[in-house]
Amino acid sequence: MPKVEFWLLDVAGREGDNIDLWGITPTGGRIMVRIPFTAYFYLVPSGGFGAAPSVQRVEKVFRRRLGRPVECLRMYVQGGDHEKLAEDLMREGAGEAYGYDIRYSDLFLISTGASPSSWLMVEADELGSLAGYKIYGSSGPPSPSPDQTRDPGLRVLSFNPVYLPAQASPKPERDPVVAISVHDGSKVETFTGGEENVLESFMDRVEELDPDVITGFQVNKLHWWYLQQRARKLGIKLAIGRGGGEPHGSLYGHVSIRGRANVDVLEFAGEVPEIKLETLEEIAGHLKLGAPEEPVEDFEVRELWGRDRDRVIGYSEWRAKAMMDVFNSISDYVFSLSSITGIPPDHVLTAATGFKVENYLMRFAEIVAKELIPPRREVRHVRYPGGMVIQPMPGLHERVAVLDFKSMYPSLMIKYNISLETVTKDGRILDGELGVLPRALMLLLDERNRAREEERRYPRGSREQRVLDAKQKALKRIANAVYGYTGWAGARWYAPHVAATITAKGRETISSVVEKAKSMGLEVIYGDTDSIFISYEPDKAEGMLSWIESELGLEVKLEKVYHKVLFTEAKKRYAGITSEGIMEIVGLEAVRGDWSEVAKKAQVEVLEALLRTGRIEEALSVARRWVKAARRGELPLKGLIIWKQLVKSLDEYEATAPHVIVAKGMIERGWTVKPGDKVGYIVTRGPGKLYMRAKPYFEVKPDQVDWDYYAEKQIASTCMRVLGGLGVSENSILTAGTTTSLEEFFGP
Repeated sequence: MPKVEFWLLDVAGREGDNIDLWGITPTGGRIMVRIPFTAYFYLVPSGGFGAAPSVQRVEKVFRRRLGRPVECLRMYVQGGDHEKLAEDLMREGAGEAYGYDIRYSDLFLISTGASPSSWLMVEADELGSLAGYKIYGSSGPPSPSPDQTRDPGLRVLSFNPVYLPAQASPKPERDPVVAISVHDGSKVETFTGGEENVLESFMDRVEELDPDVITGFQVNKLHWWYLQQRARKLGIKLAIGRGGGEPHGSLYGHVSIRGRANVDVLEFAGEVPEIKLETLEEIAGHLKLGAPEEPVEDFEVRELWGRDRDRVIGYSEWRAKAMMDVFNSISDYVFSLSSITGIPPDHVLTAATGFKVENYLMRFAEIVAKELIPPRREVRHVRYPGGMVIQPMPGLHERVAVLDFKSMYPSLMIKYNISLETVTKDGRILDGELGVLPRALMLLLDERNRAREEERRYPRGSREQRVLDAKQKALKRIANAVYGYTGWAGARWYAPHVAATITAKGRETISSVVEKAKSMGLEVIYGDTDSIFISYEPDKAEGMLSWIESELGLEVKLEKVYHKVLFTEAKKRYAGITSEGIMEIVGLEAVRGDWSEVAKKAQVEVLEALLRTGRIEEALSVARRWVKAARRGELPLKGLIIWKQLVKSLDEYEATAPHVIVAKGMIERGWTVKPGDKVGYIVTRGPGKLYMRAKPYFEVKPDQVDWDYYAEKQIASTCMRVLGGLGVSENSILTAGTTTSLEEFFGP
């Protein structure tokens, strides 16, 4: 058979039949490789069992169960009923089954080691064509190609639909699609002119471009479902998959499109803790891609569609382009994460971190460690002590160094051989060969080091450099998450005693570092899990680094030096300005999503004044200016919105939280509000408690705002977080008073 090389984009499987691999060849051809695959599971027998007609063949093999060798049977099952057969056998007392609850297509990838989003080779014959694609047949699994940095030349399409609601939120059973804007990587266009024409034009554009990737924002939870409902109402099939398939629900709440990767850029927000509101504007801003001058809010669409349609279309086209720009910015990371974990690129962002780690571990267990994969079971979460936190020394400090341990938990797991099979329930670490988790981590970290070394060979910004940088970041993310996986109740290898042992070693390590720092005359100002803040003396800091590496056998680096840093009384809440002049804020209201924008901006400006000048009166003056502007009603309404997320259904809430009351009122008026949504409200004047005065932000006029609330409970509160520990009273922020310089305050 001739060899066929391709970049694996999508995996589809007909249970008990064939696996279809959709790919792109080095010359830009689009192909599908069909490989026969029989599902299987392992049985560790403990008794006899009768004949099973669906069993194709049985092999006697040796595997490990938590490190211990066991003889077991690998049972190949026809017809896709391997899970049912395994459960029947266990009920009959035939033994314990493993790996039987893995999806058919996932089992193929796990057992062969084939990685999506990577270059593969396979011996295959051409069988024909389907919708213009060459179809190949192969009798064996693919193998990796040597060059993984080549650009597959993906065709990408982004889109943004516009719905016209009769009132409040659009409803697919009632409200039409009036426009769809699409971007093909070079230009943007918008389809209008009757709903049927809009949908047909969109499908025609998809067929014409034949994209490998379709990307959008909130497409998994809203848009594909909405468009499909509208199409069916018109008697149209939403045929946007290769071969004419429709979108359909899949794993992790994801929507699959046959032969294409459906990537929802909203899911990228879950990878970045700094992104709070999870809007397209915020994601684009975080990636420094710009934002529209005047966004169109959902509640404005109906009125603007009749009065200023061009504005709605212009904003829709900005969104389509922004989605394309976001995808281009994150695609290398997405594909690297997909290749490492074995999860296809359209699923990998929607999968929780635990599932990403688990997918990697299952591949490692089956191919490298020959370890049996246990089924997923319902278990009760067990709490265990976390990492060590040294309470901060509140106040303003100068010349503070941050020592950061490189991959601390992975390094400790390797150093002490902390693994599923080496740690007893009471936390003792057994002697013996290296465990599964340390071996898996060594592979990840070695691969990361190779990627970083290879990255240095290429010019910054080149295709190769970008791919390798994305790869090392993805490898780091998975390696650092292995510890947390062991303490996740949803894990197949759930082991809270292992997680507790890891954190215990972490606390032991930090404690020894603190004692060493004190013995060297260095002041320990703060510590958190895998980093420690100490007074900075260059020679002593270098001595600390050398001692940690030589005596503790761990890698550590001087991550940064703060010229000035302010610590509050709470852990994980501080702000500093580095020796390079960069201001960093951690955990304070300014970087949290549940405070108004005016309160956050006021805090940032107060911090800027304090950290750059060292003068309390400068910072106090800034705080007063913001309070004064609020009391005069001079702040923009948009900056007053307080956003809160609904973490559960409304009927589960007992307290009268403002955002819950606002959400209930919105639902009564026809808006769609569900768990996971963020509700924005503004506090208005009037009698009653706060929840009685909170109104949806789009219903509030300037003369309704409770400006005193924003001056006192928002702006003054965030400013007091900065200044309160420096002896400034809240009253001095709200009223004029006498201040002193920092030098005068602390004395000579």
